[in-house]
Amino acid sequence: MIMGGIVGIISQADIVPRLVESMGGIPYHAKDSCGIATLSSSTIDVRKDIGSLQEAAQQRGFNLAEGCLGIGHIGKLVEGSRVSRKNAQPHLSCDGKFAVVNDGVISNSQRLRANLETTGRHFFFSESSAEVFAHLMEEAYWVSHSGEEAFAQALQQIEGHCAIAVISNCESPRIFCAHTKKPLLIGTAAQTTFVSS
Repeated sequence: MIMGGIVGIISQADIVPRLVESMGGIPYHAKDSCGIATLSSSTIDVRKDIGSLQEAAQQRGFNLAEGCLGIGHIGKLVEGSRVSRKNAQPHLSCDGKFAVVNDGVISNSQRLRANLETTGRHFFFSESSAEVFAHLMEEAYWVSHSGEEAFAQALQQIEGHCAIAVISNCESPRIFCAHTKKPLLIGTAAQTTFVSS
């Protein structure tokens, strides 16, 4: 489980400075991991690390990322046996088509992970339930060839209290987001849409 907050921004201009600024405004006391995923020229760029936002941003070059679409996560990392960069969010699907951030708990993630591993098509880099969601989307996309349909199918499989945001490089730029028993805010201003938990 990772307790923290997620943000997402889509605009016609580069969103990275605003994405990082928004992450800094999330009111959590323990912020020991953070990361961003941006979409530029159909490539998803994931940059993440442990430590404070300033430390991770400097170490991983958040300011070197670019894109008009992105998601981010900041918070306390408690999934897995220890705090590590591999467990920090965002997480990618195996095929690199989906990047996911999650604020909360997917309570049935271990069972879902075991089911995905039996297919022989998925390998996991972390102990995070957010990564499980990325693989659920990848699995559903193989059948539907629709990001929206894959997101809906993945949501139907999860249990728990969470707010999720996903970006994909396989369709027109958009952020898929949903929440169950966790607040998720969506706002617009000056040709820009924001989402935050």
